[in-house]
Amino acid sequence: MAWDDAVYVAAFDAEAGVVASLATAAQKVLWFNESQARLLKYKPTTADITWLAADRSVALPTDFVELQKLVTTIGNEPQPWRVLGKTLVLDSSDGAGAAGGGRLYYWAEWPLLVIGGADSQVSNAQDYACLHYALSRFFRRLSSNRMYYKRYATLVGQNAVSVSDLQQESDRYYQDFLEARDDSQPIPPAFFFEG
Repeated sequence: MAWDDAVYVAAFDAEAGVVASLATAAQKVLWFNESQARLLKYKPTTADITWLAADRSVALPTDFVELQKLVTTIGNEPQPWRVLGKTLVLDSSDGAGAAGGGRLYYWAEWPLLVIGGADSQVSNAQDYACLHYALSRFFRRLSSNRMYYKRYATLVGQNAVSVSDLQQESDRYYQDFLEARDDSQPIPPAFFFEG
C-alpha cells in the first residue's frame, strides 16, 4: 500500500502519541521528504532527450541524480560525451554532428510528498524508514529547543521526561532509520534496465 500524506501523518501521530500535536502536518511532511534524500537509494527511470545539429550540450531532467546509460536512436552516430551536473556535454567543440535523440536510463530523486498530493513512491519498507527518521527529528527538536521542550512539558504535565530521555528517544529512532535504510538493498541496475 502506497502512503499518502494522510496515512503518513496518521502513522506519525500514532507512534508519537499525544505529543504529536507539537508538530504541524507540514513539518511532518518536510521531515519525510528530508528522509527520502537520506535513504541513499534513488528511483530508476527513463527519459527521452533530443538535440539539434551543433548543440554542445543537452539539459538532463530536473530529477536527475546519476546516469546509468544513454541509448541513441537508430541511425544516430554515438559521439563522445560526459555528464557535468545536470547537463550532458558533447566532447566535440563543434557540437553534435547531426540532430538526433536517445533514451536516458538514470537514477532520479524521489518525488516529494506534498499535502493533498500524490502517494509516496518509495517502497513500503522505505516509508517506515522515513517515518523513523521523521520521529527522530521530532524528538530531537523537543530535546534541543527550549521553547518546544516547555510546550512538551506543559502538554504532558508531571509525566514529562527529561531532555536527555528525549534525546535518547531521538537517537533510538535514528538508529531504527539507519537499520531500515541498510536493510533495503537497491535493485541491481541490470534488473531494471535490461528487464
